[in-house]
Amino acid sequence: MWKAAPKPSMADSMYDEAWWDLTTKERYARMHNFSFCITDEEPIFDAADMMRCGKDIFVQLSMTCNAAGHEWLARELAPHGLRVHTVRFPYDLAPSHLDCTFVPLRPGLVLTNPERPIHTADKGIFEMAGWAFI
Repeated sequence: MWKAAPKPSMADSMYDEAWWDLTTKERYARMHNFSFCITDEEPIFDAADMMRCGKDIFVQLSMTCNAAGHEWLARELAPHGLRVHTVRFPYDLAPSHLDCTFVPLRPGLVLTNPERPIHTADKGIFEMAGWAFI
């Protein structure tokens, strides 16, 4: 399967320019709502913010991957039998590259960064399948 993603416009509306004027405390407050320097005006994502495990693709919302990008991926890949899931890490102030935080090593085992644990709600899909976190 080959599919081209929409090309980002790089327009000003793609960015939350006020992000860079926020204090660290204000960024932390917004980070817990998974609001970063990009908007959801158009789908954007980076392959480095994704992991594939069989028929499941896990996508991190980050500085380079927004909810609109996640929704586009889910819509485009569902007809091919692939499921797209969001994974969030509430203590990562500047998320980028999922493998810095979360790496499935083999079926049933995930290596995680203890300083950036996965959101409790997102951990459930792994726990229900009997996965261990180290």
